[in-house]
Formats: sequence, structure tokens, C-alpha cells
Amino acid sequence: MLQEILSSAGTHDVHQTETRVFDRPTALTVETVNGDLTLDTHGNGNGRRDADGTHGANGADDPEKAHDTDSVQVVAETSATSQSALANAQLVAEGGDGEPLAVRVEHDGETDGSVRVDLDVTVPADLDIEHAATTNGECTAHGVTLHRVEATNGGCEVIETAGALHAETTNGDVTVRGVDGDVQLSSTNGHLSAESVDGYVAARATTGGITVRDPVGIDDLATTAGRIDADVPAVRGATTVESATGAVRLRPGPGLNASVTASTSVGSVTAPALGSAHGLSTVRVEGTFGEGGPALSVSTHVGSITVEE
Repeated sequence: MLQEILSSAGTHDVHQTETRVFDRPTALTVETVNGDLTLDTHGNGNGRRDADGTHGANGADDPEKAHDTDSVQVVAETSATSQSALANAQLVAEGGDGEPLAVRVEHDGETDGSVRVDLDVTVPADLDIEHAATTNGECTAHGVTLHRVEATNGGCEVIETAGALHAETTNGDVTVRGVDGDVQLSSTNGHLSAESVDGYVAARATTGGITVRDPVGIDDLATTAGRIDADVPAVRGATTVESATGAVRLRPGPGLNASVTASTSVGSVTAPALGSAHGLSTVRVEGTFGEGGPALSVSTHVGSITVEE
């Protein structure tokens, strides 16, 4: 393991950069509190510079910091209101050396916001990241093999990841694009978006809309308050698309085989291939796409439903 620490003190704050490099583990989990989390692969350099002005984790022009592309590199950028507050946060690593590696930020005492730790993690593209999490920060992942990601009081963005993905937030949006596997999204307060998914998408939001573009198919999509807008190339079993308060718009694919029921308590149903209905009380339209098949139930309590041709 290689460790480097650079510190600088300013008039109003204190900063520290800590870099650790680990031999390739069998799997990785990573977590920070009061900070952003960035996951990237070797070769996707983001051009960041360390406190001394030299290139850091991805700096190919700094041979002293170059490391082999089968390793895991963690750069912790810590900022605090004082030197004593800086000492309240530590980067802890457990395992590795041919075993799963767990990297986390630990705080002594209350996490009152006096210290912030942002983590930049660089990994081999095919290394399994079993779990990544941040509290009071954003999580961004690009090109990695990520299976589960969580953010509390912050959003998640995952671009080009291999394998099935579960992404969830509390008070934050979730955006995923280019996932090679099934996707499950959830948020208690935020918009959920999935695009170019080589698998099926399931999404559940308490307050927030849901957008699905170019998946293989969909599983259940549900929100308590928000709009649902989704491509539906296929369903693989009984599937529900439901918004308690909000409009629903679906675009069935040419190969969709499903038995569809669309209903709203207050609003309208427009489905040229099935029929249309309007009213101030419950309206309902039924029909089939393709050869029929699994039940696809589309509903909203207050809002319109559009099922395009």
C-alpha cells in the first residue's frame, strides 16, 4: 500500500489530500459521510490535480504517482473548519490482499458538517464494486462494474456499468445510462431516470417522476406524486405502472405482447390502439398489444394516461 498526505491551511479552512493504492482485491465496498463519491476506471482520467498542483489519481504526466491499472486507488480530499476538526475524520481500509476490500470514512463524534471528505476511487473496469454509499453528498460512477449504490441527501449518476444495478437515494435524483443488466431504482424524494439499459427497469419513487428510455423492457414503475414517461418494448410478467398523482405516458414497442388495462379516477385515457375515454369519475380502457400475454396495468388516481401507438 502506498500512502501520501498533503496538507495546507488557509485563513478560513484546512485541507488535506490522502492517496492510497491497494493491490487488486476480489471485490470492493466504499462509503463516505459528508462528501461526494466518484468511481472511475483507469484510463478515464478526469484531470484533477492534487493540492501541490501536480496531477493526482489519473495524472499520466506524473511518473512518481503512476500505478498499475490492476490496482485500486483512493484519493480522499478532506476539508475542515479547523485543524482539530480535520483530525475528526479518518480514511479506514479493511481486507484486501486477495480478499474483499472495504474502504470507508469514519468520524469521531458528531458529523456536524465541520469536516467534509470527498472520495475519488479509481478501479479496474471489471472489478466488482458490491456497494458504494455517501451521506450528504453526490455519487458519480463511470465505466465501473457497480452493483449497488446509495446516496442520502444527494443524487446518484451511473454511466456505462456492467451487470445488474440497484441505485437508491433519499432526497436526490437518480440517473443511470448505458447499463448492461437489469436496473432497480428508488428514491423517497427525487426523479428517477434510466436510459439505454440492456435489461429490465423497475423504479419506485415517493415524490418524483420516472423516465425510462430504450430499455429491453420494464418491470413495475410506481410513484406517489410525479409523472411517468416510459418506453415499453416488453414486459416479462404481470407489470404495474402507477402514479397516484401525475400523468402517465407509455410508448409500446413493436414487439410488445401484453394485455393492457388503463384506468384513471380523475382524468382521461388516450390510447389509439385500444380506445379512449374521458370523465370526472373512473374511466377504464382495455385491450391487447401484439398477441396479448402478461397483464400490464396502467393507472393514476389524478392525471391523464396516454398509451401511444
